[in-house]
Amino acid sequence: MAGQAGNISAFNTVWTYDIYKSVINRKASDTHLLWMGRVATVVGVIVSLGTAYWAKSFPSIMDYMQAIFSWVNAPLFATMLLGMFIIWITPNGAFWGLVLGMGSSIIMYLAVKFEWISLSLLTLSDVSSDMAANFWRAWWAWLICFAATIIISLFTKKKPKEELVGLVKGLTPESLDKDIKLTKKPEFWAVLSLIVLIILNIYYW
Repeated sequence: MAGQAGNISAFNTVWTYDIYKSVINRKASDTHLLWMGRVATVVGVIVSLGTAYWAKSFPSIMDYMQAIFSWVNAPLFATMLLGMFIIWITPNGAFWGLVLGMGSSIIMYLAVKFEWISLSLLTLSDVSSDMAANFWRAWWAWLICFAATIIISLFTKKKPKEELVGLVKGLTPESLDKDIKLTKKPEFWAVLSLIVLIILNIYYW
């Protein structure tokens, strides 16, 4: 119940402030936004109940979770990366890039499910599983979101650099601790994780 409450609360907050107020109705009053948040809560609960029954159609809960991740997490990761490290990424670029990334992933899922396209077209292999499809769909969604965000940002209004302080690397003051041991630094563990990743990929290729 705690997890459900947290997800529903996050859902209505993101919808009400980050999407509805920022894109659809920028002049909405606090009273109207409160009403919209309550409506989003009810809708979120109904949708969650429906998806619980829909999840039963998957072979396992892992297949269901990986499908969801390929629709949401993969393009969101591209948006987060660009927003954190590139100064000139715009709000419109991030929003529509994310919409295109998520939308393309869902369309690819439906296209394979209803056999509009061959699974091999998505996975670039004649031998593939549902989990492989999830992985490749996540990759294409990430790539589409990444490219669309950059292209749209080139032609839309950018935020002043003053508003990006604390959000984007390069504009935020950094305090470097040179006396920290090597094994205590995040860079050490990042490189180590990358090496392990490469070794595992070579071993299980």
